[in-house]
Amino acid sequence: MSSSESQKSVANQLTKHPVASLRELFTLAFPLILTTFSTSFLNLADRYLLSHFSQDAWKACSSAMNLLYLPQLGLIIIASISQAFVGHYKGANQQKMIGPFIWQMIYFSLLTTMFTYPLILAGNIYLSGVEVERDALTYFQILAFGNFLYPLGATLASFYMGRGKNKVVLVTNFILQTLNVTLDFFLIFGIKGLIPPLGVKGAAIATVTSQSIYCIILFSLFKQRKYQPTFLTHKWRFDLPLFWEGLKTGIPRSFGRTLAVGAWSIATYFLIHRGGDYLLVHTFGLTIFVTLSFINEGMAQALLTFNSHTLASNSPEYFKKSLRTAIYFLMIMAAVLAIPLLLLKDFMIVLFIKDPISTESYLFLKECCVWVWIAIIGSGINRIGVSMVTASRDTIFYAFCITFQWVTLCIPVFIGIEKLGWSPSKFFLIEGLNSALLGVVFIIRFFKEPYRQFKPRFIKINYFA
Repeated sequence: MSSSESQKSVANQLTKHPVASLRELFTLAFPLILTTFSTSFLNLADRYLLSHFSQDAWKACSSAMNLLYLPQLGLIIIASISQAFVGHYKGANQQKMIGPFIWQMIYFSLLTTMFTYPLILAGNIYLSGVEVERDALTYFQILAFGNFLYPLGATLASFYMGRGKNKVVLVTNFILQTLNVTLDFFLIFGIKGLIPPLGVKGAAIATVTSQSIYCIILFSLFKQRKYQPTFLTHKWRFDLPLFWEGLKTGIPRSFGRTLAVGAWSIATYFLIHRGGDYLLVHTFGLTIFVTLSFINEGMAQALLTFNSHTLASNSPEYFKKSLRTAIYFLMIMAAVLAIPLLLLKDFMIVLFIKDPISTESYLFLKECCVWVWIAIIGSGINRIGVSMVTASRDTIFYAFCITFQWVTLCIPVFIGIEKLGWSPSKFFLIEGLNSALLGVVFIIRFFKEPYRQFKPRFIKINYFA
């Protein structure tokens, strides 16, 4: 690298720390981890409060979320591609593309309301016959009407996260999650003489309300005048080529992730419809997995920002170092999570289970803690690989690989749990091994030079005049 190129790289780098160092990854990831922690804390608070309201309400929430994750995550992933585009445009010094591109993804988020009715019909079919069917359908239907708010929130947050400016999202998340937990408490348990106990209905209303306010705040900040000269955030007109550029990159990745969640939904279908210990272990394990996966998500978003920026600034010499740094980060995370999941299993169980259960059920839950720990590590390896192929826009390969989960996840779960009677907690072991294997495949793919090339779309300045 020439001296001028080196100076340019330093001037345009994301943090003041050495590029691709553990300190840089931590600096980028820490606000994102706190942001995702606030979401995980919300999931924990929702399920903790529901578990104390009634075990059936807790199980209903977990059963409904299996299918809700399918469209919700798929749409969020399409919208979240904005983060990669913003990182690319910043790295390529094309900041004037950022505002107009964010607007295209806002329009996409609003268009997703057309999926609401088909989603409700799918929920009615999926949850039919579950032992907590009525409460699960109530929770599912309310959240289905607010489904468009999740890609919208991801789009608006990407305006900041793609530029490494994560504190705005962190503070907004903290405020809104505090509001959500407060609403949860009063709506689930009620206020004597004022609001009757609403149970799962109250939890769903609290979630939709807080997500709506989250989007309103981020949109108001996005529209501030100070961003207009640099990012052209006032250029709101619909641009079909730019709109399609985002969709054609995000849809394959979303399709792949939707297939993965679809495989998860079908695999868990066998557990929730068997009821009893199978539904109990599924609810307990999913609650822990969703709650403690926030570190992986924050790390992955930071890696996506770094790799997108590095690709656009043509600095491939940092990729191997960033991979080593991410692995060190994952090892530290695994050691920290071993404390609650391997050493404090009894505490984790009594945190949610207040009703008496059999000795066999208790042993299933203790075993579940171990396999959830393995699943979180596997998910971390997967998120490292996914952040790389997303940054390089190699999303068709991603979608192709994910299709194999219908074989590698659903069939082992069906044979092992449904036919051979394995313990229900083995589901999380199978899931963890699947995630880790795919992550390794994605990492190998990224380091094959032809697949990580990126040519940014340059613009004519008079287009934005």
